Amino acid sequence: MKKTLLLTLVGFFMIQMSFAQTTHWTWDPNLYASTMTCTAVVEINGVEQYSDQLEVGAFCGDECRGTIIAMPLQIPSMGVNMYPFFINISGNAGDLIHFRMYDHSQGTEPNLVCQEQLTFAVDASYGELPSIISRRRH
Repeated sequence: MKKTLLLTLVGFFMIQMSFAQTTHWTWDPNLYASTMTCTAVVEINGVEQYSDQLEVGAFCGDECRGTIIAMPLQIPSMGVNMYPFFINISGNAGDLIHFRMYDHSQGTEPNLVCQEQLTFAVDASYGELPSIISRRRH
């Protein structure tokens, strides 16, 4: 059972990696000893975005601390069709993290102001997929 599960997981990640795009921003996760995670969806003017061409970057000042391209998440039995971002962010306690978006389909960084900022906390986890799914179903 463990061997089958491991092979399934390895196969899944190899497939995902083979379809992965190159990110617009680069970052070195080894520059900082600490990380935190953030799970989110992108909304523009209150409209959730459904695209695997969108990338979200986490920044402290002008330094990229993490970046990820949306991946589709579909759970037909629950009526879920979304493009969440599961982003790992590197930093130091107290760093102010803000977000930027890049649209790979347009090759541009839209001039948008993200309303969300986070204060970096070691091993923190912001956002939870179950609450995002629940919020969308109501």
